[in-house]
Amino acid sequence: MIEATFEWAFRCNERRTLRQRLGHGLRMLAAKIDGRLSLAIDIETKPALSTTEKVECVAFGLGQIKRAVEVTTRTKAEELILDCVMKARCDAHH
Repeated sequence: MIEATFEWAFRCNERRTLRQRLGHGLRMLAAKIDGRLSLAIDIETKPALSTTEKVECVAFGLGQIKRAVEVTTRTKAEELILDCVMKARCDAHH
């Protein structure tokens, strides 16, 4: 019988070691300075993935985030427009 096993771990902005805590602090400081988000991503797998494969996975995930932000932003804009229309209607009738 052929058996295949795999393991994986994905951590984002891990703060276990002193180095990780310092890095996290620097990323948070940078976010306060420039207003942008910064992530530290650790990916460990068995069997091992190459750096290229890890980068491809992260890029795919960022694409998913981009789509989620787009949909959420569009929905929020539509809700704001609807609120304005409803308020204008209400104001017109009173």
